[in-house]
Amino acid sequence: MTEADGSRTAFDFRKRLRPKTYSIAIYVVVFFLFVEVCFLLSVFWFRQQFTLETQGPAMPPVAEADATPTASSQPSDNPSARLPVPKVATREDRILQLNDQARKFRMNGQLALSRTTLQQALELDPNYPNTLMGLAMIEEDQDKYRSALSYWKKISALPNLSQVQSQLARERIAMLEDRIRAEAATQPQEASVPPPPTVTVRKPEVSITQVAPKLISIPDVIQTPSVLPSVPENITLDFQLKANSPTQYIIPSKMRIQIFLYDQLSTGERVPDVISARFTNSNPFSQPGATETLEVNYSRSAQKDFQQRAFYGYIMRVYYNGELQDEKASSPELLKQ
Repeated sequence: MTEADGSRTAFDFRKRLRPKTYSIAIYVVVFFLFVEVCFLLSVFWFRQQFTLETQGPAMPPVAEADATPTASSQPSDNPSARLPVPKVATREDRILQLNDQARKFRMNGQLALSRTTLQQALELDPNYPNTLMGLAMIEEDQDKYRSALSYWKKISALPNLSQVQSQLARERIAMLEDRIRAEAATQPQEASVPPPPTVTVRKPEVSITQVAPKLISIPDVIQTPSVLPSVPENITLDFQLKANSPTQYIIPSKMRIQIFLYDQLSTGERVPDVISARFTNSNPFSQPGATETLEVNYSRSAQKDFQQRAFYGYIMRVYYNGELQDEKASSPELLKQ
């Protein structure tokens, strides 16, 4: 390179090969790559904040009608006396059979058949708790919360309820009353003529708008296949989880989900299943008011001794900040787990 005075200087190739705009472009690309990596890592971190429980507790063994020893079950020198006595179907056996049929109808989405079957069981015993629970759950499936509430109140008033049944009835009553208040708060008030003033003393009432609704609900469960065979091999359950507040964000670390599936053994015992579960959205509840899908997959062949078992049902509960938000089950027995 020649200067003005005719002298020569060394040429700086770095300035030619790496101009200022080129350097800036490199820095910008590196910055965006760094931001993208941080975002991807934050997604995985965000997903890990959810507490997801999939291993259900063991259910108590099914009580058998012939559990009490009888004369025929005692040792005897007479071989004919040791032969099993044929079991005669009782009224309770028939009620249990009808409840089981209603459970299968409900899982296949045949709510009308399920209701009819439970009504038949109700004719045999109008105060059988599981029958009333089944009818209440059908009403909840159809968003008939007031009708479901009346069933649960009737269950709560039954004598000789177990502690688990009483607690369950109280929880469902509180949950349904909360939903009814929330619905009433969102419905527009009809204009009406104010009543004439009366001289009465009224107790202070709490406005329904002051009652905080549950933040999360389970509005629907989509089952594939929609109609289950007697012994299904593979089942996919898509649980719809809805954030009810249009403004409040769901904090993942405060959310706990329980999803338990059960099989029934040939002995009648119900045992928990090994399942897989994941959100279809990689970043669930990133926006207020979102509805997310939790996909649950069941495979019969993945279970221990699967030849001796068949799918029975499911129970799902959603907790937020330690408080139960909503729960759905395929049968009243599983609600007690």
